[in-house]
Amino acid sequence: MKEHYLSKDSLPVKFAEAFFPMYTNKEVDANGDPHLSMECIAQKTNMRANMAFAGEAMYTDWSGPFTIKEIRQHIGLYVLNGLGPLPGLERKFNPEDAANYNPFVSSNFGSNAVNQLQQFKAFMMLQDPLKAVPNQQASPLFKVLSMIKWIRRLGPLSWECGIDLGLDKQTIGFQGHHVNKLWINYKKEGDGFHCDALCDAGFTFSVFFRNKLPPAHYTRAGYSPLHARSLWLFDRLQDKLHHCWVDNLYMSAKFAKAAFNGRNKVMTAGVTRTVDRGVPQCVIQDVVDKKIVTTTRGTINAAVLEGDKDCPQLVSMSIYDTKPVHFISLVAESVQWVKKQRCVWNKVNNRMEMITLLQVNVNNDYNFKMNAVDIADQLRNNYRMDHWLQQRKWWWSIFIWGVGVLLTNSYVVYRGVMEINNIPVGQRLTHYL
Repeated sequence: MKEHYLSKDSLPVKFAEAFFPMYTNKEVDANGDPHLSMECIAQKTNMRANMAFAGEAMYTDWSGPFTIKEIRQHIGLYVLNGLGPLPGLERKFNPEDAANYNPFVSSNFGSNAVNQLQQFKAFMMLQDPLKAVPNQQASPLFKVLSMIKWIRRLGPLSWECGIDLGLDKQTIGFQGHHVNKLWINYKKEGDGFHCDALCDAGFTFSVFFRNKLPPAHYTRAGYSPLHARSLWLFDRLQDKLHHCWVDNLYMSAKFAKAAFNGRNKVMTAGVTRTVDRGVPQCVIQDVVDKKIVTTTRGTINAAVLEGDKDCPQLVSMSIYDTKPVHFISLVAESVQWVKKQRCVWNKVNNRMEMITLLQVNVNNDYNFKMNAVDIADQLRNNYRMDHWLQQRKWWWSIFIWGVGVLLTNSYVVYRGVMEINNIPVGQRLTHYL
């Protein structure tokens, strides 16, 4: 914040500029190349246009090299589309389209706006076009690597993680053809790409894409690709003994032990499956007939691992609700019932009333602390920039996702600054604005 002169009086756009710099980024990657910025995108885009002989072999109406301001304007056009989705961005420049025409946008882009937008989509690049394209298996994300590297670098630069984190997958929708595209019928985004994301209160701290080879030193140690990627994400943290909440895809006793014995001694917790996950047999509950669910509901089985100095006090627990739910936790200090209050509708009195109910503390903690990744997804997808826009280039979908991550992270930081300075909610700019 000091480096970018940010304070409670700074406009949100200044926070966004800190996360997506306008000019050459002071930060460099492991190869000594500057990280992502509008200026770098402009340089590489113009190099790509020159190599394609823009103005001669193609786009004979080529209007010349893109300026940094024009690159920012075109990316901003996608951001604007998230606020008011259109079937095509060109509609904003058409005065005859009264419903979608935007005179402010049209006047700033000029009379050749439609051609410039087409040329931007044709030539825009994030990678250096002079560099040799690496092997697909070794570097499948080469075209968007600068975006992913910058997101990973920003985590330690701009955010100090709290005690409770969330680890889950983020989905990037893509409807075109690609060898690494996943068929996803259980997500609103549809088919596309997956990445494992480590998040805190809606802030995406770091990511690892699933179509990239997992860290070799973890797979050689016998861990699955999923757990190898997760342990790599834990190594990016700056402090020790964080609590990380995961779902049943990740959780196992072996993973909990590996995370606790890693560099940052992360303590994991979450629901788990019962097959090959290290849940002791004495804890496992079987599904019962519906006729006796009422007498079985609330049954708890629990066990604590003792005698293992590398994994102290690992708790495994199950509770029967409508069906048995199993947990593994290194976070739980006890297993007990806690009183919770909830407002429900009373049909007899025809009004909402507050009731008191009992819930197991392990289950309650999971319900309220697991949602860090879901919050990040929700904030990003509220104003999804590629809504109604079909991306035929696979890397465009990841690029648009990355811009959304950067803007969402900048908003979360802005909101945190307002909270620290006790600025009333009514005086803050909203997520939309």
